[in-house]
Amino acid sequence: VMPLRFMATMSGVGLESTGQWRCRNVMLTFEAVLLVICAGLGALWAGLLGAILGVVVQRALSGILGFGVFGMHIGLAKTVIASLMVRLFTPFVAVAALLFWASPTRHGQGDGMSALWIASVETMVALMLFSLLTFLLNRSFAMVAMDLVLRRLRRS
Repeated sequence: VMPLRFMATMSGVGLESTGQWRCRNVMLTFEAVLLVICAGLGALWAGLLGAILGVVVQRALSGILGFGVFGMHIGLAKTVIASLMVRLFTPFVAVAALLFWASPTRHGQGDGMSALWIASVETMVALMLFSLLTFLLNRSFAMVAMDLVLRRLRRS
């Protein structure tokens, strides 16, 4: 949920920087009401863990909605917003799902060093897969980012 939450924060800053105060206030109010509803429903459903899940759902929904609202305010078409969201979030979702599917509870078992070694290898593979998917889905962004890194290294 962190990438979605990050996008919600960036969207809020974007709305503020463009002077869309009314829209920003409506979004904040909506997020607060949605938070109370999701946490309350989650708590009724499954106690504390349900409330936690409700907050996670609220954060994800707020990120998606905030991203879309800001995109429309800067003139992006809905199809462009949807395409951008898919390209940005697919690598994260794919890698998170793969890691969960590979070992949802295994790391709590076994001796410390072997569990640490397995977790380290899985994390390295996940980072490589995330980087590859990000590059394949966002080549222009990846090229700009690599150019900036190379320029920075040349200055050092």
